Amino acid sequence: MTGDLTGSIIANTYKDLLKINAATSNNGLTGDLRTVQDGGGTAGPLQLSTAQLNVTGQFAIGGTVLTATVSQLNDIAAGSFETITDANETVLITADGVSVSTASTSASLRVNPDLSISSITASIGSFTTSVSATNFVAATGSFTTKVSGVAAEFSGNVSANNVYAATNVFVGGTAVPSAAAITSINNAHTSTNNALVAASAALATSIDTANTRITSVSDFAVALSATLAASIANVSSTMATSINTANTRITSVSDFAVALSATLATSIGTANTRITSVSDFAVALSATLAASIGNQLPKAGGAMTGVLSATDVYVSALAVGTNSLLGKDIHIEKAAVADIQALTDGTNIAVDLNTGQNFTVTLAGNRTLSNPTNCVAGQVGSIFVVQDGTGSRTLAYGTSWDFPGGTAPTLSTDAAAIDRIDYIVHTSTDVHAVLTKAYS
Repeated sequence: MTGDLTGSIIANTYKDLLKINAATSNNGLTGDLRTVQDGGGTAGPLQLSTAQLNVTGQFAIGGTVLTATVSQLNDIAAGSFETITDANETVLITADGVSVSTASTSASLRVNPDLSISSITASIGSFTTSVSATNFVAATGSFTTKVSGVAAEFSGNVSANNVYAATNVFVGGTAVPSAAAITSINNAHTSTNNALVAASAALATSIDTANTRITSVSDFAVALSATLAASIANVSSTMATSINTANTRITSVSDFAVALSATLATSIGTANTRITSVSDFAVALSATLAASIGNQLPKAGGAMTGVLSATDVYVSALAVGTNSLLGKDIHIEKAAVADIQALTDGTNIAVDLNTGQNFTVTLAGNRTLSNPTNCVAGQVGSIFVVQDGTGSRTLAYGTSWDFPGGTAPTLSTDAAAIDRIDYIVHTSTDVHAVLTKAYS
C-alpha cells in the first residue's frame, strides 16, 4: 500500500493494516503476548504485550539477520574472563597482562579501562570497563549493563525486556512499525468497528421502516379497491336510472307524436312531414343512448383504453406495466422514477418534502440544512450536496437531522466534490440520515 488512507475504501486497504490477534475484540494490548497480523489474518513473526516484544522469526538490525542464540547472548551478559588461551589451551595473557606461551589456567585477567585487541578466545573472563574490538566472538556470555556498538550480528534468538533502535527494528528484513504507527492502526481498527456498528443499526432501522411502508401500501390498496367498487356501483345505478328515464322519454315522445299526428292530419297538410321528422329524431336519440350505455364501464371486468384521472383511486392491489401481481400488493414491471428537485442555495437551505423525494444543491458558501417540512414517516430519498468551484464549503444541520452515533458528518472539501445524504423520515421531527462522501 502506498501513500496515506485518505479517500480509500476499507475493502481495498484492510489487508495492508496491522492488528493484534486478540481473543476478545477491541481490548488492545494486555499483559499476554499476542501475534501481530495483517488485516487478512496472516500472522507475522512479531508478538506484543504491554511489557514485552517477542520475535518468533528472524531478527535483523540494519538489514543484517541476528544469528546468535538467546542462550549465547545471555552467556555473554553473565560471563567473565579469567584467562585468555589459544585453540590449544595455551594461556596467552595472564593476570598481569603479559603475553606468554604457558601459564596457569587458573590465573585471572585484568585489563586497563580501554583495551583494543583484534581477537579474544577464552573459556571465561571479565571486563570491569569498556572493551573495543574489531571482532568479538564468544560461545557464551552475558552483559549486566548496556552493550553499545556500531554493528552486531546474532545467529540465534535474541531475548530482551526492551529493544531500542535509533531508526528501525527489522524482522525478516522488514522494518517493524513504530509505536505511533501501531497506535494509529489500532485507532483505525476501532473507528472501523464503530462505523460497522453504526451502519448495522442504520440498516436495521431502514428495514423496519420498509416493512412499515409495505403495510401502509397494503392498507392503501385495500382502501382504493373499496372506493373503486363503490364508485362503479354508483355509476351503474346512475346509468340504469338514465336508461329508464330515456325509455320513458321515448314513450312520451311516441305518444306525443301520435297525438300530434292526429291533430296535424286534420288541421295541416304538412303533419305527415313533421311526424316523420319527430320519428327520425326519436330513432337517432335511441341509438345515441344505446351507444352511450354501451360505453360505460361495467361493475365487474372491463378495460379502459385511455388515461384515468381521479382525485382519489383506491384498489386492493395495483400492477403497473403488467397484468400479474405475483402475489404482491404493488408490482411495477420495469422501473419507477422519483425526479431530482433543485434546492435553493442560501445561508439556510429549505427542504419541503412535499415537492419531491430526491434533491440537489450546490454550495456557494458555508450553509445550514434547515429542518425539513411536511415530513411523513416512511418517506425516503437522497440529497446530492455539490461543492462549487472553490470547495471547502461546510454544512451544518437542523435539529431534526439525526446521524449515526449522534455526530454530524463533515463534507468532502475538494472543488466540485459530490457527497450524498440518504434519509428516511422516522417522525415529523426526526429524520434519520447517512452521508456518503467523495463520489467522482
